[in-house]
Amino acid sequence: RHKDLWLDDGTLVIAAEGVLFRVHMSLLARHSDVFKEMFSLPQPATSLVDQVDGCPLVTFHDTASDAAHMLQAIYSLGGYVNNRMVSLDYVSAILRLGNKYAIPHLESEAVARLLDVYSKSL
Repeated sequence: RHKDLWLDDGTLVIAAEGVLFRVHMSLLARHSDVFKEMFSLPQPATSLVDQVDGCPLVTFHDTASDAAHMLQAIYSLGGYVNNRMVSLDYVSAILRLGNKYAIPHLESEAVARLLDVYSKSL
């Protein structure tokens, strides 16, 4: 269980590289068209769905570190970095997963961070 992203009132458990994140389906759906579509599909009976602590389990094929960066950025809506220097790992994670899961504000934040550091001209 991730120490910061295991929320007792979460409605969904995400597994990435053996790390579990308990988060809210509604918040993910609000930020991501991919999650919105996934959660709107008819779901099988709960007895046929893998669950953890009564919540459906979704497995990510991303690194646990990338998943944590993405979820922390979503939950704080940009406050996660508070205009401080961030690692390239963070920027690449939110750019990659922002694109993969259709979360435009994460992609925009990553591009803005890259433009702050790297010039667009020679």
